[in-house]
Amino acid sequence: MKIQSLAYFVALVEAGSISKAARQLYLSQPSLTKTLHLLEEELGVALVSRSSSGIRLAPREGERINREAKQGHSAMASRHSGTKGTERSTGGNPH
Repeated sequence: MKIQSLAYFVALVEAGSISKAARQLYLSQPSLTKTLHLLEEELGVALVSRSSSGIRLAPREGERINREAKQGHSAMASRHSGTKGTERSTGGNPH
């Protein structure tokens, strides 16, 4: 499973529609739809229900995956901000 797919899923949920999320992510709508479909296929569950008025999270699995993806993203962002500026220089010595 790609982290990017989960990030797209979270953006989709926040946007409320595939077309709006695709615009915000600078993706084509078919590309985002395919990513969502592949994620659902990999997980073996429907994450959202689609309608002409947008998308809705699947009550059990969609909500759980969305919550876990947000928590994972938050943890990764915290970890990344905690390591900024701590990179060590090798001083030109490769070993």
